[in-house]
Amino acid sequence: MKPVNEMILRGFVFLLYVGYLFALSTALIMQQFFHATLLACLSLHFVGLFGGLFVWSCLGQEWANPYPREKLGTARDTVILIDCVQFFAFLYVFVSYLMNYNNDYLLIACGSIAYIGIFVCFWKFFIIFNFKEKVKSKKTHVPRNAI
Repeated sequence: MKPVNEMILRGFVFLLYVGYLFALSTALIMQQFFHATLLACLSLHFVGLFGGLFVWSCLGQEWANPYPREKLGTARDTVILIDCVQFFAFLYVFVSYLMNYNNDYLLIACGSIAYIGIFVCFWKFFIIFNFKEKVKSKKTHVPRNAI
């Protein structure tokens, strides 16, 4: 059974990413506030990610680990790679927002990276909630010549 804190956290994060998907899609259609919306979504993503890393590593709360190795398995590396790419996209969006520089093609590329990150988080949510803990069974070893 999963801890209550982890279930609440993962459910909240899932709903938050549904909100990100809605906000980015709406901003992409309207195209007026896409830059600001992309900046807000990526900022919230990294505040949550770094907050989870802090609570997990500094406070020792295992339920807050954004990259649980035992649950994600080999998918963990992919999730970390996507977050690293998203961080560079966030840096570009942040600097271009401060400098009032709008390159629509690069913003669409950064938005595409954010969409990929959202779907990877949905995938991560699915993997974590379908994780079955391995139950260690105590098998007694009986030598063949013991009978």
